[in-house]
Amino acid sequence: MRLSIDNPDATPAFLEYLSSWSDVIYEQISDDEVEVTLLGSYRSDAMEEELTMRVRAWADAQRARGLPVAVS
Repeated sequence: MRLSIDNPDATPAFLEYLSSWSDVIYEQISDDEVEVTLLGSYRSDAMEEELTMRVRAWADAQRARGLPVAVS
């Protein structure tokens, strides 16, 4: 799943967050894009839902710290 970060300054923090997961493969595509795949036997819709939930939690935590960021 390719994710776009609307604040490229937040990309390093997002990559650090991804690296804390033991079940993910990710690749930074550009300053504001990351390709992310969950390992395991997920159906594509279930994988997308799980990733969306995790990414939303990270973005919410960043905004709570005062860093305006959205990931789509």
